[in-house]
Amino acid sequence: MEFMSEDGSLCSDSQNANKELLDGLSDIASGVDDNGKVREDNVELNCNMAETKSKKIRYENEVNEESSCAQFEDEGDEHEVYGVNRLNFDTTEKEIEELRKEYLIPDDLTLRLLGEDEVASKLSNGETAIYLEMLELGFRLPIQPYFARMLVRVGLSPSQLDPNGWRVLGGMYVVWAEQNKTEPCFKEFTHLYFCNEHGINHKGWYYFMSKIKSRRIVLDFPGSCRGWKNKYFVVGGNWGRDVELTKGWFKVPAHFSRPVTWKKKVDIGAKLSVRVEKGLRNAEDRKLLLTPERLLSANLIRSLPHYSKKKKTKRTKAYPCRNCKSLDRGDIGRGRRTT
Repeated sequence: MEFMSEDGSLCSDSQNANKELLDGLSDIASGVDDNGKVREDNVELNCNMAETKSKKIRYENEVNEESSCAQFEDEGDEHEVYGVNRLNFDTTEKEIEELRKEYLIPDDLTLRLLGEDEVASKLSNGETAIYLEMLELGFRLPIQPYFARMLVRVGLSPSQLDPNGWRVLGGMYVVWAEQNKTEPCFKEFTHLYFCNEHGINHKGWYYFMSKIKSRRIVLDFPGSCRGWKNKYFVVGGNWGRDVELTKGWFKVPAHFSRPVTWKKKVDIGAKLSVRVEKGLRNAEDRKLLLTPERLLSANLIRSLPHYSKKKKTKRTKAYPCRNCKSLDRGDIGRGRRTT
């Protein structure tokens, strides 16, 4: 069944059920107020909410216990047409072992290769499939609260975003952390970007496109991204986070899903407009924004990658932050107010 949204576009049942993700886009429930500041009373979201927050979690009828975020899940056999399910993956056990060491992935998270009969877009037992390059672009396991909030609001599982999608999210975070000592709110994000699906042969993968070409936070994307689609693997355990919205707690989608949609024009008010315009003035090349050193300085990651001596890596020169001397580690992206 489909419903007509306020802007005249059609929305599916799953999108309509989560229309509250778009109405107002206030971010108050996610720990960020309308001015984009982290609420003082907000605390870091715990990956394991079962014992401490079981009384507060409201899954309602649309949530299936077998999925991580059933309110966003596709129905029927749509998973059969996703591009990810037509690929042959060449990820190796050695690559997964090195990944755990380089990015300090906790032992309680399981990493494995996909089985021959498994469907990458829809795994069971809360597992999800991600690709290697995501970690090079700032994604970590377990997922950071900022990324968790954005994915829940957009309605996508982590690996549905292509590399450039992760560059947009990470780059915008760095700019906001340096100029405002906080993270961008979803209202600011939807003011600047659309979420678009790749072509018919790449169904299920999405990217963020600026609404106006001259108004981009992250500049100079690579002309093509090759190889990442063949490097999927499976993550199990408490890799995700529960995110608090106005209607309760929601999980980061584990399965490939249909994203929510938002209006062509998202009004953000005078205060947020000042922040957005300042961010646009500080727009930078993605090679400068997304260095490990820059991500660490902005507190999007907790440590630099521990590259093995044998592994050859292309390291980009670290550049100092434009608008801050330093940030107290752990304040940004973990739900605590900064001063």
